[in-house]
Amino acid sequence: ALSAVKPLEQAIAKMQLSQEYLTPVHAIFLFACICSKTYVAALPVLEVPIYKVAPTKTALTPRDVLLYFYYGGCIYAALKRWRKALDFFQGAITTPATALSAIVHEAYKKFTLASLMVHGRTLSLPKCTPSVAVRNLKRLCVPYVELSNAFATFDSDELRKVVEAHREEYEKDGNYGLVKQCIHALNRLNVQRLTQTFLTLSLEDIASTVKLSNPKEAERLLLLMIEKREIFASINQQNRMVSFHEDPEQYDGNATLERLDHEVKEAIHVSTKAALIGEELSTDTRYVQRTAGPGMSLLASDDVFLGRNSYLS
Repeated sequence: ALSAVKPLEQAIAKMQLSQEYLTPVHAIFLFACICSKTYVAALPVLEVPIYKVAPTKTALTPRDVLLYFYYGGCIYAALKRWRKALDFFQGAITTPATALSAIVHEAYKKFTLASLMVHGRTLSLPKCTPSVAVRNLKRLCVPYVELSNAFATFDSDELRKVVEAHREEYEKDGNYGLVKQCIHALNRLNVQRLTQTFLTLSLEDIASTVKLSNPKEAERLLLLMIEKREIFASINQQNRMVSFHEDPEQYDGNATLERLDHEVKEAIHVSTKAALIGEELSTDTRYVQRTAGPGMSLLASDDVFLGRNSYLS
């Protein structure tokens, strides 16, 4: 797989009409990166925005589109870039369809886990989600729905009970590693909730409240969160007390202004692209015919090889 990564990346460039086009080779390339665990090698391809598909010119199929989003989400999850992973899994779930694909089924499981990592809850599906997905996904993903419900209680003991009850299924899906990370995410979330209520707490109290095994584990967690700027706190080593602080950053420096300027320009660019694509579609005879009646494009249910993600364990 490793020897195939570079040639496949080159094949994408040769097959694309421009960088904006998705090709069948994208999914194959991403799968090769997963198999060889060269996740970073996929980023130059993944981070180029895709705006166009041309099935008649590139032989792209609906399955290729779904696998691009699914594999892309898996790669971002492996790199712990949860927001990007969430976007890609959502891309697979919201792809227009009238039949539920096995790929979408698997994407929803990981979408649920990524949602917990990013937002501490499972996000509602967007309005553009196909009705067949809205009706069936929760029913088909009961262990993940129960995990999300347990997470929402903020009780780590309850969450662990659900994990143990469905461990076999999580392992079968290749998602047990992500599930374990959700347990750690709940611990971090519970610490963050403490900062909203208390100014000072002892390490013993934090360990007891968050349900960690001992004060040492609480200290390790706090130091990690401080390092990642998830909380702002200081630990007094003499009396083992923790003081929580406000974010010292004023967000009025040049770096903040440059980032804001970049985000605004990116939003304008995407908005302009979306308007152009919408205008093209509204005047495309085939598109109008397909969406006007029962002849609209289908994504048939197919049992595809999804590449179980033991690398996330």
